[in-house]
Amino acid sequence: MNKILKKLLVFVLALGAAIVPFTAVVAADTEEEGIMKEEYIVGTVNADCVIDAYGDNDKNAVKIHPSDNGFAGVWLALPGLQAKKAGEKIHIEARIRFEAETLYGYSYADVVDNKGNVIDGQFKINKWQNLIFDAEIYSREGKNSVFVGFKTAKNNDIYLSDVSVTDDVYETENMFGGVKMTIIEPEKNQTEGFMLVTENKKIIMIDGGDQYDKDNVVKLIRQYKNEVDDWYISHYHCDHVFALIRILEEEDIFIKNLYYDFNVTDEILEKYGDEDNYLVARMKKAVEENRSKIGNVITPEKGNEFTTDGVKVKILNNATFRAMANMPNDSSIVFKVETPGKNILFLGDLGAYGDVLLKDEYFYNEIQDCEVVQLGHHGQSGVSDKFYQSLPAMKVAIYCAPEWLFDCNSGKGVGSGSWLTLRTREIMRVLKIRKTCSLKYGRAELGQNQDKLR
Repeated sequence: MNKILKKLLVFVLALGAAIVPFTAVVAADTEEEGIMKEEYIVGTVNADCVIDAYGDNDKNAVKIHPSDNGFAGVWLALPGLQAKKAGEKIHIEARIRFEAETLYGYSYADVVDNKGNVIDGQFKINKWQNLIFDAEIYSREGKNSVFVGFKTAKNNDIYLSDVSVTDDVYETENMFGGVKMTIIEPEKNQTEGFMLVTENKKIIMIDGGDQYDKDNVVKLIRQYKNEVDDWYISHYHCDHVFALIRILEEEDIFIKNLYYDFNVTDEILEKYGDEDNYLVARMKKAVEENRSKIGNVITPEKGNEFTTDGVKVKILNNATFRAMANMPNDSSIVFKVETPGKNILFLGDLGAYGDVLLKDEYFYNEIQDCEVVQLGHHGQSGVSDKFYQSLPAMKVAIYCAPEWLFDCNSGKGVGSGSWLTLRTREIMRVLKIRKTCSLKYGRAELGQNQDKLR
């Protein structure tokens, strides 16, 4: 061994000796917290489960080996459950890892509860990530237990580690104080449209979807009445405004108040627009030729507030039409909707320009208490990580994304597409978002007794 290596070895040993006492103290303080033990496993479904030393944060893990590619799972009698009662809900945070022989890619598996409700899914393989969910407590083998299940976990060993149990349950039942929100499913391609219905059956629309979604939107509205009280449009992309244009052109639905700003110059359109430029003129024509179907046409401006039946919509920025690479996405008007319950933030297709808006004091202050957030640009290639990190109250993440976009599947499997939705989903796990809502399984609803969050 040469002199340099000997000196390096001495240094490393000395450093280790200095660190050991510190780490020993830390370990002693957290000896039982999150450590998995054999006695915690009280039942399995189509799986072999053992305690393995390969856990996160130097803690043991439950190793779950599904016996087939269908449904598998494990019942866990965690220490924090035994002082509770069966039927109660509990909040669980854990670290999860899908192990596979390949170095890259994503698991196909959905993580589910014992009723089959999806908790999360499509985790990057060979990487520890957060798993956050609320679970119902059941009595199993004489012990209070919770279930963690997996659908289509093919070719994966699954590790659960560093599990903690708290009372911090996040309830979504009646979360908007009597207001129901429907996220409209796409008929074709992607879409973005929301319908909010108040207790007195007032209807507020946000965007509305593509031309192919017109019939779905009309049916939703006519469940209640043949008019819309307020209709807000974020920007002129087809998957946000085209359904409304067709409704104006073809249907007899009356819109009391229409809010939009497409006041962009031909020069900006020509230089910085895209294939949807023609919808600016088509929207103008549809409004002009169908004024009998519209009460008021309002150009929203930053700071405006509009209230209908106890629901307040705040305009957080002006539509921005200027020399920019991401126009019209970054021209999106951001809406804050204050319900009798929780506040909702609608980002439209906002992208990098969101970081500019964060510098505006009014904008920044208004977004701080928004618990429900429609993620920018369908949850892919939207606002920055910094922007999401600037939303301390965010608990529910809404992806206006059908299955192919939510899973970034171009036809060759999960993660095969170039979209960034899976990366956004990883960011949300880091931020410990409590509920995820996508259009993977079709139309989604929030705010009623039977919320459909997936």
